[in-house]
Parts: sequence; structure tokens; C-alpha cells
Amino acid sequence: MKKLSLIFMIMVLSGYLVSAQERTITGTVTAADGSEPLPGVSILVKGTQNGTQTDFDGNYSISVNDSDILLFSYIGFKTIEMSVGGQTTINISMEEDLARLDEVVLVGYGSLAKKAVTSSVASVAVEDFNKGNINSPQQLLQGKVSGLNIARPGGDPNGEFSIRLRGISTLGANTSPLVVIDGLVGGSLQSVDPNDIASIDVLKDGGAAAIYGTRGSSGVILITTKKGSANRSELSYSTYASIETRARSLEVADAAMFSALPNVTSSNIYGSDTDWLKEISRVAFGNVHNLSASGGNATSSYRASLNYRNIQGIQKSTGFEQLNGRISLQQRALNDKLSLNAVVAATSREEDRGFNDAFRYATIYNPTAPIRNEDGTYFQTGGFDTFNPVAIIEQNSNDRTRENIVGGLKLDYDLFKGLKLGAYYGLQIENSLTTEKYGKTSLWRGLARNGLVRKTNTKDKTQQTDFTINYQTDIKDLGINVLLGSSYQQFDSEGSFISAGNFVSDNILDNFELSGDVTNGLASITSYKRKSKLLSFFTRIDLDYDDTYFLSAALRPEGHDRFGENNKWGTFGSVSAGLNLTNIFDNLGPFDYLKFRASWGLTGNIPDLSLIAPSQATVGASGNAFNDGSFVTAFAPASNPNPDLKWEEKTEWNFGFDFTLFEGKLSGNVDYYTRTTSDLLRYQSVPVPPNLFPTTLKNVGEISNSGLELALEYRAKFNEEFTWTPGINLATFKNELKALDREDRQRIGSLGSPGLGAATPILVEPGRSLGDIYVPLFNGINPDGTWNVSTDEDEFVVVGNGLPDFTLNFVNTFNYKNWDLNFLLRGVFGHSLVNANRAFYEQPNVAPTYNVLASSNRAELQGLTVNESRLSSLQVEKADFVNLDNITLGYNFPGLSEETTIKSLRLYLTGQNLFIITGYEGVDPEVRYTDTGQVDNGGFLTQTPDPLAPGIDRRATWFTTRTFTFGLNIDF
Repeated sequence: MKKLSLIFMIMVLSGYLVSAQERTITGTVTAADGSEPLPGVSILVKGTQNGTQTDFDGNYSISVNDSDILLFSYIGFKTIEMSVGGQTTINISMEEDLARLDEVVLVGYGSLAKKAVTSSVASVAVEDFNKGNINSPQQLLQGKVSGLNIARPGGDPNGEFSIRLRGISTLGANTSPLVVIDGLVGGSLQSVDPNDIASIDVLKDGGAAAIYGTRGSSGVILITTKKGSANRSELSYSTYASIETRARSLEVADAAMFSALPNVTSSNIYGSDTDWLKEISRVAFGNVHNLSASGGNATSSYRASLNYRNIQGIQKSTGFEQLNGRISLQQRALNDKLSLNAVVAATSREEDRGFNDAFRYATIYNPTAPIRNEDGTYFQTGGFDTFNPVAIIEQNSNDRTRENIVGGLKLDYDLFKGLKLGAYYGLQIENSLTTEKYGKTSLWRGLARNGLVRKTNTKDKTQQTDFTINYQTDIKDLGINVLLGSSYQQFDSEGSFISAGNFVSDNILDNFELSGDVTNGLASITSYKRKSKLLSFFTRIDLDYDDTYFLSAALRPEGHDRFGENNKWGTFGSVSAGLNLTNIFDNLGPFDYLKFRASWGLTGNIPDLSLIAPSQATVGASGNAFNDGSFVTAFAPASNPNPDLKWEEKTEWNFGFDFTLFEGKLSGNVDYYTRTTSDLLRYQSVPVPPNLFPTTLKNVGEISNSGLELALEYRAKFNEEFTWTPGINLATFKNELKALDREDRQRIGSLGSPGLGAATPILVEPGRSLGDIYVPLFNGINPDGTWNVSTDEDEFVVVGNGLPDFTLNFVNTFNYKNWDLNFLLRGVFGHSLVNANRAFYEQPNVAPTYNVLASSNRAELQGLTVNESRLSSLQVEKADFVNLDNITLGYNFPGLSEETTIKSLRLYLTGQNLFIITGYEGVDPEVRYTDTGQVDNGGFLTQTPDPLAPGIDRRATWFTTRTFTFGLNIDF
């Protein structure tokens, strides 16, 4: 009810109007030849928030003063300034600007015209987003920005995305870019529905990201949500239905092939023919509904949206149901000197997470085994680490509830011409509750514990307060823009975890007080509560001389209470410059426009905010001890002090060109960057004694990265009815681990049990690239039937690397009359993967305990007689791929306009992941940017992500999926 009350209050506020301006003017906006009206053109009174848009016939009206200047802007057209004077009608013809130089891009705490940007910034507008079964903001950007890689191996609808901008920039926390949503720094992507996003700007280099100081080392993603339009009311509804099927999975032996394996005897054959992969999978359906209403007048506008998503996963009993609401309000007062922008959003999400391990066990379970016994109980074979996969998903549950509330209020006051004061307050609250239940008869985990329940509850709150002063002026041909500001953020977090078993009945699994483990002091219970603060001061100056020479400089001192007493504060900043060569040279050959950019930036990184006190000595609970007839909590050191703990620092140089050719039809940019991150934050092992705890958070090393990025777009117009816009973006990546706290080589990334605990394929050594895969060579099978694989590490070789060398994406958009077609081919090249399934199960002799991969009959394994899992170069594969990520065909119904009830109507059909070209034999060749290595924690395999160990394809990967979507968009 509190959420609904808050939403209602803001909707009431949106109806409040202040007095209009002196008079109203009208007009029509058309293309340069005057024959085609332009709908959706933005008309803004310069220096204010007073604005409107043209209707479907290109008409507009707006309240103005005689002294006002109107700005007419439209994507793909040059911006026009027009003085009002005494005019009552102003008609405008707009000229195409194929290079989009007058478009406005966000640069952090402000915006600039694209032509004035001196650092590497990429912008993606709503019309360029990926289409179809899009359920997260990350999917909108996949393949759209050079150097920005977004990966989610497998088809888990609740899976997390890995986002990397220009490779790896840190070995600790915050490996993904910082997300800023409508000014909220560190905004949660869960809080915004993809349908509510208007544009996304990506700050790629240090010159652009330095304004965010310690939060900008991995890049910055700025998200702007949709707002209402002045003097224009809209009601929009969109919906789609999706069908998702299994695309790629592992081929395993069927019952006949399994029965013929050398180690299988009649006692291992149970008479059934079960396709376990099929039994745990399904055709998944999804439906999505989005409803939005917006409107306003000359002084106020609003937009309210409601989004509902119900998405099934291909594993039975998985998926999520999500409801998201967002309301934004813009209001001007005091003769348009004061502007208010407010937003409130709430998200509630119920997830059925299922069990990744069900796919692993479906791969290896005996195909001759039945699902159930004659008495209806689940059939279970013997052997280590083998469980009935149908029983796993039917006897157990794994659910998560997530709630997110975001609010923001921004006030701007024009003190006098060119000087604006700003204040912002933002609040974000995230709550999560995960519940795992394993019944008393659960073969997988519950039976051994007589019923088991695990609950994890987290609550996180972020508060942000910003104050800014912005001054803009022109001195003849010199444009000056100065920003001053401060930012304060407070992070509050608390959580608890409990794991308890030994229940009398499955009916009381929600009552921990009835657990025998709780009564006997055997339950595992932990909790925490922590707070941290971040204080920043920042300034930036942007200079523009005659649209030819551009200079920008930023400085941000920042203090954080998580660092050591000797290093609480750090200072970060940038300098960048641009040179419009078109205005200097009369003839640039084939170039219509050519601008050179260069930037240098120093950014930082902070420790993981989930850490309690990383620079201080702390104590914590360490199990229970039996004392004087009862169990009491034992305490032990939990961290070591490190008063010299300091900021990570990343320095980056970027050199780039922006250009157009062929009368602006071909536009593009090219960038080369090189960067070094020093004083890396990472937990390292330390001796005990003299230390009290075996690990300490330290500044341990240095990594370097470099790469080349290219983006091209060509606009071909064959006639008034047929256009084609192809585009490509290319990015290369190179990295080197310069130093670590220890200079000798380390091998990490254990593949685990059974039999491969000592198989650690990832090599970490200063002077080498991160992600090198270091394994023994496979030299065939010995005459005695054993592996011909060396165990001497001196004979190991680097056979691949887990990180890509380059990416290449190809985007195409066709428009013919009322039809449109666009598709994205996404290619990733140069990376390899350790195929863990092959290492464990690609040999005929692992049966009868485990089923085998169908490839176990490959020629290289002929003559193998031992039952021993081995890792060698045989199981390391090149994982290059080209994927048809997305293809969409749409039709826009003609004859609709402002005069009809339905103003626009569009139908579309989308296919995702329709095919993939790859030589990789595993489930998904997608890059694994971190190792979700699994550590046995009391019968549970807990994930320990490590960016030092990319390139391992673990056995519990979800299968990939193929999706078809039919959608409808209506504007009233």
C-alpha cells in the first residue's frame, strides 16, 4: 500500500500546473525539400526545459516570450536555432545531418553536442536497440558498441550477465562498468524495464569516465529513461508472446550405445530407454505487457508506465514473473527559472531458479534407468556424484524474491543567464530472499540431512546527494562550460543466512524453530550489518573555439572510509582535446568531416562494498563450542589490519578519429587505447603467524590493456521507399599481467571431483596474458591402454587463452515502404574453452557409474582401457563463433495519424539465436569472463567467481535456447 500511495501522490502532482508564458506560436516542420512533414521533432526554448514535439503532421505549438530562442532538433537532421521576436508562426525546413554531429550525448553530470566530444563515447538510441524477447537492459546493447562485450552462457532466464568494456580492468570487485540511471550512480539494472529506456550512452575511455572518479575504471553506462512530452498526450501499449526451445545441448549415449560400452554389465542395465535431457526440459513460453501514459502542457509533463513479464525457462519449473512500475514528473515554475524532475520506480520479481546441476546429472545419468520405481518413488542408481535429475527438480525448490524501489528528485535553478544551480537526491532500496528446500526424501541433498532448508536474506540501501553549479557563456567564438559539484553516497547493507536440517515433517520446513539442528546447536547461522560512505568533489571545464578546437579537463578528489588510515583520499582526473580538421583544411580528400581526439584519464576502484572493514582487524563467529553442558559461539580473527590499503589506479590514453565520407552517407570512428591498472586490490594468502588471519586485502600488482576499435555505418537511400543501413563494429583486445604479489607462476581453476581436483588449467604468471590455458599435451593412448599424457609440469604448454582476441558485429536495417527488417550477426574470435564435460565423461570407461558423451568413440581414444578422467590439450577447444543473435521483421500499418483513434500500429516477428557457426563441441562457445569455480561447502557447490581464471566451461552450464517472438505496438 505504501508503494501505491507514493505512486498516486506523484500522479496527483503531475496534474499541478503553473502559469503559462505570455503567448503561443505555431508552425510546421518539414524535411529540406518541404515535401515531407517530420513528426517527433523536439522544439525547446534555449536555456530552459520548456519544450514540445511536432505531431504526426509536423505541426507544433509552444508558449514563448519575444526574447526566446527556439532549438529545433531531430535525429539525423541538423539542429536549427531560431529567434522568436514578434513572430506568431515559424515554419522550419530541416536539413539532413547524416553524421549526426548535432546529436546530444551524455558525458556525466551534463551533456555535449556530439561534435564537441573529445573522448570516446558511444550512444545507442531507442530505435537502435535489439528487439524481440528482451527482458533486461543488457540485452538491448549486446553487439551494438565496439569494445563492449555482454555475455550470458546458456539460456537461464535468471542468469547474470557478464559485462566487460575494453577487456579486464581489475582483479577484484567492480569488473563491470558503473551504471548510472537518471543520475543515480550505481543504479540497479533490475530497477528499470527495457521498455522504459530512451537512450544509453557508454563512456568508454578514462577521459570520459574520470568525472566519476573511483567508480569509473571499468567504464560507465549512462541510462536515460523516457519522459513525457509537453503539449502532447500519449497512450501506448505493447505486448509480445515468445516460444523458447532448446538449441544446443550435449549429445550423450542412448540406451543401446550405453549397454554396449566395455565396462557395462547386465547388472547395470535396467531395461528403460530414458532421454534424461528431454525429461527435465520443456518448450518455454513467455508473455510481456507494457502500458504507458504521458502528457503535459507548456510547464509540466509526466509519464507513467506499468510493465509485466512472465517468462518460463526451458528447465521445468523455472522462470520468473516480474512487475515494474515507473512514474516521472517534470515541472517548471518561477517564470521557468526553477525546474523539477522526479522519478519513482518499483520492481517486484518472483524467480523459480531451478538447479543448474540438473543439466549436469541429466548428461551423465544411466539412460537405461527408469524415472521411478514401481511403487512411484524415484529410481536411484549407486555411485559417487550421480543423482536422478528428474528427482532433483521435482523433489526440491530454489526460489528467490527480489524487490527494488528507486526514487530521485532533481532541482535546477537558473540564477541568471548561463548560471544554473542544481541539487539531486537519489534513493535505491534492494531486498532479496532466496529459499532452498530439500525434503526428507530428497535423494540429492535432503535425505542425508533428514530434510534441509537454506535461506539467504539481503537488504541494501544507497542514498546519494549531489550539488552542482554549471556556468555556460560565449566570449566571441569561444564557448565555455564550467561544472562544479559535490557528491555524497552512503551504502547500508545487512543480511542473514541460515542452513538447518533434521525436520520431523516436510510440512514444517518453513519453521526453523522446529529444526533438530537448531535445537542441538548444529545449524549454520550468520548475519551482518555494515555501512560505508563515499564523499567526492568534482569539476570539469569544456572549451569550444569556433567549432574547431575543443578542450576538456576534469578533476575529482574522493574519500572512502574503507581504505587504510594512511590512504583515505585519492585524486582522479582527465584531460582531452579535439580538433575539427574540416574547418582547418580546405581539402581533406574523400572526407566530408574529420575530427581528431586525444584523451588521458586517471580513474580508480574501491573495494567490494560487501566487505565489512577490509583495512581493519576484525573478529567473527567461528562455529560452536560445547562448554559447561551447552553450545556457545566461538570467536576467531576474521581479517587482518592493513593501514596502507589504498585505491586502485588506472591510467588510460585514447586516440581517435570521427569521420564521414560520401556526402555524409558513411560515418564512423576509430579509437586506439592503452591503459595500465596499478595497485590492484585482491585478497592474498599471508603467513599465520605473524598474521592472525590467513588472507589480507592488499594492493598486489599491475595489469595493462590495449586495443583498437572501429565503428562504421552507411546510409543508403535507393529511393523514397527503400533504404538500407548496414553497420559494423570491430574491437581488438590485448592484455598482460605486469606484476603480482608473487612472481612465480600459479595454476588455478580446479575442475573438481571426481578425479580432477588437481587439474588446474589456468596459468597466472607476471609477464604473460591473463587467461592462458596451460595443460599437458595429449600424445594419444599408450600400448597398455593408458593415457599418454605427461604429469611433469615442465612439459605443459599454453594451448589457448580464455579471453577473446577480437569481436566483430554486423548490423543491418532495411526499410521498404511500411516494412522493416533488421538483424545482428555477433562474432567473437580468438578465445578457447576448457571443455570440462569432455574431460570428465569423454571416455567409454567411465561407465557404468556415468553415461558418456557420444563423442567418446572418437578415434583419438581408441584403445583406452583405464577408467581415469584426465585433462590435456585434447579437451581444450577453440571457441570462435558467429551467432545470428537477432532478426526482426516488422510492419507499420499505413493511414494512421493524429486524427485517428489509433495513431500507430506495428506488428513484428523476431527470431533469436537462430543459428550459430562454431567448431566448439560444448553447449555454448560464449566467453567465460570469470570462473564460477565450485567449492564443496558441506555438500553444496558454492560459486567463487574469479576474473583471474577465465575460459573454463563448467559442467553445470544451462543449455542454449532458440526463441521466436510475435509482438504488437500500439499508440493511441
